[in-house]
Order: sequence, then structure tokens, then C-alpha cells
Amino acid sequence: METPGDLFENIPMEMIIKIFSYLHPSDIEAASSTCLRFFEASKYYRFMDQRLLSLHKINFTEYEPPISHLLETERYFSNITLYVVRFSDYNHFWCKFGRFVKSLTLKMCIVKKDKFLQILSFLPNLETLTLYDCNELLNRWQEEIFEDMIKPSLPKLKRINFQKITILKPHVFDYLFDMAPKLEYLEISECFTDCTDAVARVKIIDHAIQSLSKKAKKGFKCLNLLGTHIDDIALLKLAEIPDLKLNQLSLTFTGRITNPGMLDLLKVQTNLTTLDLSDSMNLLDYCLMLICSKMPHLKQLKLKRCVMITDIGIREIVHLKNLLVLDITGCERISDKGFLEGVKGQKWCQWKEYLEELYIGSTNGFTEYTLSMVTSMFLYLTKLDVSSSGNCITDYTMQLINKNLLNLRFLNAECCGKISDAGICAEGFIDERCTFSYPYRISRLKGLRILRLSGIYQISDVSLRHFRFLELKELTMARCQLITEVGIEFLSKYCPSLEYIDFTECQNINDYCIELITSYLQRLLCLRVICCNQLTDLSVDSVVANCTRIKTLYIRGCNLITYEALQTLSKVSSLKNIYTNYETVDIN
Repeated sequence: METPGDLFENIPMEMIIKIFSYLHPSDIEAASSTCLRFFEASKYYRFMDQRLLSLHKINFTEYEPPISHLLETERYFSNITLYVVRFSDYNHFWCKFGRFVKSLTLKMCIVKKDKFLQILSFLPNLETLTLYDCNELLNRWQEEIFEDMIKPSLPKLKRINFQKITILKPHVFDYLFDMAPKLEYLEISECFTDCTDAVARVKIIDHAIQSLSKKAKKGFKCLNLLGTHIDDIALLKLAEIPDLKLNQLSLTFTGRITNPGMLDLLKVQTNLTTLDLSDSMNLLDYCLMLICSKMPHLKQLKLKRCVMITDIGIREIVHLKNLLVLDITGCERISDKGFLEGVKGQKWCQWKEYLEELYIGSTNGFTEYTLSMVTSMFLYLTKLDVSSSGNCITDYTMQLINKNLLNLRFLNAECCGKISDAGICAEGFIDERCTFSYPYRISRLKGLRILRLSGIYQISDVSLRHFRFLELKELTMARCQLITEVGIEFLSKYCPSLEYIDFTECQNINDYCIELITSYLQRLLCLRVICCNQLTDLSVDSVVANCTRIKTLYIRGCNLITYEALQTLSKVSSLKNIYTNYETVDIN
């Protein structure tokens, strides 16, 4: 009998690599375990660069697993994320793999300054450095006279990301900033929110903006300040930096639009292709009109929860001829008329025909007419978010989505209570407005990878019978009370690529459902079954027996599961995070 390896033995490696280039990294990893030929193809450098090594809550020492095991492997790691990791004094890992690392992320890691700099010295090809909530490292970083003598050289470092940092001293910022002579991207997002010293916060923001003037002539293109408080004076200083021509700008504006800082910044940054002003509560229509008139090259415009925007402002996006991504989630003052005037316009040349991503969640001003026009105009949409927009998505518009948007990869319809089985799979669907007689089922959206249907209480097993998505990786159906083991059986058999499942508060989920899920879905990484009251110790036994890749398990609120059963989860070597009713569960 021929094996999969025999079938593909004569296919040129170049052809296999070409086929793999269309696959998701997790699909490539799954394929690599089927035969030696695919395993060899998965070692192609471009596929290796897509993989992520993520280590959680370990001691980073060469004498303990998993580091001791990684040192024995022949593969290399281009992207590394370390979460709550304690470092040792040994560097064998970095000596062996350091030259291959292109991206390093430290999240709440316990590391001293000397060790941190020592690690960086082994990463000559590092392109991205992310520090997430590393306050202990940055706060204890004392300024030293001869510090420059041991400064690592990172000639390829292009991105520095500071995320959720409480305090960042100017000399620390300068030290890291100067390590990247070719810096192109700087992120200071959600920082200083808990800082009680307002003077220190203003000082570091001003210092960071002043430092950008050194990089303006050297190709600096992207600035991300989302969630970090920026006043008008700082924005005015940013606007006055000569030769600063940004391609991407992200910030949360909290000041008054009458002050000159924000307006001056938007007037000079005319080369932007991406603009993200999410959560800018005081952003007015006049500001959006200025954006649309001064930034003709915009491809991505994100105005999430900019609640002051109305029809007057949104209709001006008709001038953005290159727009590909539009996010107006939570903009409740926008109605059908203003939105359609903005995306449709009066002339054919103003039609946003090639729009790829549209986010209109929590927009109660939209009706069915808006979504029906969206489905007929934007046939190239790959991502659509209509969550919590109960007025615009019904069984009728869901049928139009199934009929027209065949390129969808992401669909979020959470908390849309007007959808039922009739909209999902056309069972019993009757609507006099329909010009088509053939029922359109959700199974037509064959390329779906993420499907979110939580809170749609009318969905039952009838819909799950039509879930036949070979590429689906994430499914959320929390609070869908009509789901039973009959539907779970269809789902488990015909959606083999599922990695993330959420059945929170689905009261009919029982032990047999968990047995089906864990038996058929071999690629399962995360399972959420919070407050599923029928689950017992048998569900834990199914996880232990069948799950070899699962990393996260949520079973909080499953009161019939005992503490003794939870301790058996220690047999699942891949399991890293478990959330239960008990404060601590020993699974080590």
C-alpha cells in the first residue's frame, strides 16, 4: 500500500513549496507531519520565518526542559515570544540560535539589565524588539557613565515596541533608541496609564518626539501611540519635525479639536497610507473632512469608537479612492445615508469596489438596506464585522452574505439576535424581498477561517449540519443554547482544522460532546467550555486521552469536575494554561 510519501515522491520540491506558499503556517506544520517529503518542504526558510516559538512561565536554563530539548533540534527560530520567563546565566541557546532570530518579544519577564543586553548581543539580525509590561527591567535601569562601551550593535533593528510600560526614563529610551540606526517603526502604546507623575509622563513623551527628529531623514515611517495620552502640545511638536513623512500613524486623541496640535499634524502628514484614530472620543467631523481632503493615498482608515463622527464626516471618505480597510465600529451617530454616500458616491469612479475589510459592529444606525448594499457592492471583502448590529443583520441579509461574499475569511456576527437557522442554512427561509429562489447556505463560504456567532440564541444543530469548512480555525458559539451533541458530531467531522473553540454557557454541551471534539479535532489548541454544567470528570479524561497539542483549557464554572480529575491534566505535556474553579491546580 502506498504511503503519502510515495504519492508525492516524484513531485518537484519547487512545486510543493509553491503549493505550501498558499497555506497558513499551522496548515504547513500539520502537513509536515504526514510524510518526509512535506517535512523537508516545511524547512524552506520563508516558512521557517513564519513560525513562532512561544514559551510561557518557565526557567530559561539549558539544563531543564524545554530549553534542553530545543538545543537538540536542528530547526531554528526566527520569532520568539517569552512570557513570564526567568532567565539563567547561561547562553548556549542564544549562542546557537541567536543569529537566526528576527523578532523577540518579552512579556512580563524577570530579567536584569545586564542579562537583557547580553541576550541582545547574540542577535545581530534582530529586526523587531517588543517589551510588554517589562517595568521591573526598565525601572531599575540606572544610568551609567560607561554604559555605551557594552551597547549591543543591532544594525538591522527596524521596529521597537513599548507596550503597557508604566515608567520609561529618557536615558533608557535613548539607549534602546540609539541601538537601531535604521529604525522605521516606533510603538509606545497603552503606556503611562498608571503613572501618577504627570510631569514624568509629559517629559518622556516630549523626549520621544524630540528623538524622532534624528530618524526623520533616515527612513522613519511608522508611529504608533494608541492608548497613550498625548496632549496638543506634543502633537504640535510632532507636526513641526522637519522631513518627517509618515506612512502609518496610530494615536488616541483625547484633547480638544479646537486646539491646533491635532489639526497641524494631519495637515502635514499627507503621505499616510494607514491612519488609526481608535477611541478618539473628541474627534469631530471637521477633522475627518480634513483627513479625507489631505490624505488621498489612505488605504486603511480606522475610527473605532470615535463616537462624535456623524454622517457629515463619514460621507467625505468618498474622496479616498484607494481605501481597502474601513473600521467604524461603535460610531453610533452614523446612519445608512451618510455611510452609503461615503462608500458609494455619485459616480462609478468613487465606488469603493475593492474594499477588503469592513468593520461596522455596534452601529445601531444601520438598517438592512446598508448591509444589502454592502453585499452587492464589495464582492472582494475578506473580513466583515457586524457584531452587535442587530438592526442591519437578519436572516435576509445573512442570505445575501452567503450568496455574494464568497471571498470571506473572517465573519463576526456575535450578539445579532435576529439571525436564525433560516439565515445560516436557509432552512424554512421565506422573504418576499428575495429575487432568488435557490437557498444559499453558509457552506458556500468555503474559505472561512474565523467565524464568531456567540450570543445568537436561535442557532441550532440544523445550522451545524452545514458547517463544512476545511480551513476554519476559530469558532465561537458562546450562549448558543440549542446546540447539542448531534450538531457537535457534524462540526467535529467536517471542520478538521479547528484550533480554537468556544462553547461558553452552552447548557447542552455534555461529556460526549467533549469526547467528539477531542477525538476528531487533532489540531485543537484552545477549548472554552465555561459554565457548561453537564461536564464531569469524563470530559477531563477525554482531554487527557486525545489532546496532544492543546495549550489552553477553560473549564471554570463546570462544578461537576473534581479537583482530583484536574490533577490528571499533568499528563498533557502541551497544556500551559488552565482556568478552573480552584485557585491553584498542580499540573506540573
